[in-house]
Amino acid sequence: MSLVLNGQLTYEQPDSNLISRVNEQVEIASILINADVDFFQKALKNEENFSQLEIEVKDAKFLNVYFDELKLSQNSILKVYNENNQLEVVIQSNSNKNGGLYAIQPIKGSVLKFVFEGDQSNSKILIGEIGYFWKSFDEISSSGWCEVDINCSEGEEWKNQKNGVVRLLIKTNTSTVYCSGTLVNNTSRDCKPYILSADHCVDNVSPENLQQSLAYFNYENSSCGEDDATLNNFVLGMVLRASTSFYNGSDVLLLELQEEIPLEYNPYYNGWNKSNAIFSGGVCIHHPKGDVKKISTYTSNLTTADENGLTENAFWRVNWVETTNGHGVTEQGSSGSPIFNHEKLVVGVLSVGTSYCSRPEDSDYFGKISHPWDSQLDSNSRLDVWLDPTHTNEEFITGSYYPCNDTMVHYEPRDSMLVRLNPTQDRISLYIEQLISNSVEVFLYDTSGKLIFKKEEAPSNLTVIEFPTLNIRNGLYILHVYAGNKERTFKVTVVN
Repeated sequence: MSLVLNGQLTYEQPDSNLISRVNEQVEIASILINADVDFFQKALKNEENFSQLEIEVKDAKFLNVYFDELKLSQNSILKVYNENNQLEVVIQSNSNKNGGLYAIQPIKGSVLKFVFEGDQSNSKILIGEIGYFWKSFDEISSSGWCEVDINCSEGEEWKNQKNGVVRLLIKTNTSTVYCSGTLVNNTSRDCKPYILSADHCVDNVSPENLQQSLAYFNYENSSCGEDDATLNNFVLGMVLRASTSFYNGSDVLLLELQEEIPLEYNPYYNGWNKSNAIFSGGVCIHHPKGDVKKISTYTSNLTTADENGLTENAFWRVNWVETTNGHGVTEQGSSGSPIFNHEKLVVGVLSVGTSYCSRPEDSDYFGKISHPWDSQLDSNSRLDVWLDPTHTNEEFITGSYYPCNDTMVHYEPRDSMLVRLNPTQDRISLYIEQLISNSVEVFLYDTSGKLIFKKEEAPSNLTVIEFPTLNIRNGLYILHVYAGNKERTFKVTVVN
């Protein structure tokens, strides 16, 4: 139920019974509230080209919105503020060039404030749903006490592999759920952004839902025992490429991100081994309960599971061991996480976990990537079509950073961009490298949404932009970089 005031929409907290009825196989992140809001019909129009709308959901700890349609006219802009009137998101006309579905990341608080500036007659903003997150950050970061941070000593030998592991925020028809997954390499070695996860993570998930789902990179504490992880690195939108169900397969899922991964995220495309060989030790890297990245360790051989209810020869059974900083297990939210063998290659994804901190000796079960490799006629149920597109029949391939090719002939994405940010005491320097040169626009906003700095540079493969900060007040700023169809957003702290 919603209360409509002039430029304000207020929603009651969703029914707690609804929260308890949601699928318990996965970690629920949020409940979706049907909004069906035409922004320009509900917004308060202060000036001819200036409208604002405030959305509140009582007792929410975080909120986000899912747009059924978001198309902004040329030079228009939509800003999103948090409940403290601090700028969080800037959406420009080229952010969603073709219109249609869109989503923003969860923002802390129970209020979102939207401000539109520009030509309303040629813009369309339809808010379909609101994501209501009822857990605080502390509650989200509440994986089991026995879990081990990835940057403790146990993760020292897995620094590359961890950079491929992602936290997924997947939109269903009624909620969003947390799962884990990993980027994987393919035999073309072309850095296609494929993500392996678990099929049960996309139960009741439509192709449209996946377009509004998020993959988070680098969500981890900087060192063992720290509590400083941020959620600034994410990619919106994915499409299903292949899957096999738990009931007649190995519960394996292959997604492809719809956008290139920003190179500054330093993504690692993990290698894989599709054989049924004996693997004698390794780790699982995962996001239990949507928490920061964790690592669980095994030292005995993986064995093929033969428990009732599991497809024959489709699952690995694993038991974890105690290590220096804990006794890693898996939890809800770990679903879809990769299990690596001793050669640091992915051999399966988490399907069923029975271990927990009070029973760390219990077994977990990972769907083998070997099972759905080429045993089906339908390409939507096979991994080889996507991960071995060159038909090499390689048993394993190694992981890699961009450009993913270990030969001298490197594949390059169509239009990639790398932005390096170097804030110093009296200036901010930007180094923008492009494979295909485009003109570059840079915008700096303060947290009130005021434009502090704007600069446009002519097309170039390397653009260097510097602007002084001596006359800018200390504090947090939002920096946006646009080049062609690429955009980047950074939060910058100025200290003079």
